[in-house]
Amino acid sequence: MKNENKLVIILSLYNSNDTIERCLGSIMSQSYRNYKCFIVDDNSSDASMELIEEFLMDEEDDGRFEIIKNTNRKYVAGNLDSIIIRPDINDEDIIVEMDGDDWLANRKAFQHIVNAYEDGAWITNGSTKPAKGVTPDLKPVEDISLLRKGEYPMTGLRTWKTFLWRNMEQSTLKDPDGDYWSIAAEIFYMYDMIELATFDRYRFVSEIVNVASGNSDYVYEQRLPYINMVNTLANRRKPRKPLMRVIW
Repeated sequence: MKNENKLVIILSLYNSNDTIERCLGSIMSQSYRNYKCFIVDDNSSDASMELIEEFLMDEEDDGRFEIIKNTNRKYVAGNLDSIIIRPDINDEDIIVEMDGDDWLANRKAFQHIVNAYEDGAWITNGSTKPAKGVTPDLKPVEDISLLRKGEYPMTGLRTWKTFLWRNMEQSTLKDPDGDYWSIAAEIFYMYDMIELATFDRYRFVSEIVNVASGNSDYVYEQRLPYINMVNTLANRRKPRKPLMRVIW
């Protein structure tokens, strides 16, 4: 019998009380069940944590959900890093990055992701749609040399094998002051990991697997200068050399 891929869901949230129950419900309803979900509350000031605890109690959580409460904000990059470095996460586990403001599009979302790894993939990103409005025309990465020119959007769901993250340079995740990027960090770590994996190990999940609520749109509008600065710095970095990996 073929071994199933284990998914490690890292759900980062900050003040997501309007959407978190729908997000958790979409995870629990998945047909693919081999997963562990880490819920990382990034020091929310609303009722998110109370809603999460009540929801898991009502749904009789079977132990696949673990709650981490930050006392200081680590932002997405820091939240991901704090889980991925744990010794109980295996190098071959598939990390699935989720946001408390979003939810999975259907019961087959995890299965679509797992299917993308069946032929040797190391990293994927997928098609997402807004909760309201027109779904943008998204495209897969076809030329890695164009990544750092902003050719491709790093849309969700973003997923990757654990060992890719562990082979990144720590400077990828942090700003010049040594703090985790507070926004748009995916520009850095997705560029690096796709380059490490090479085009041969990258897949685009064409099925719609993610729904974005748009609750954070105003944040991106306000912080567009910061995002542009992150993008500029990411584009100046030298591309990573392909990861040569031998499995014994």
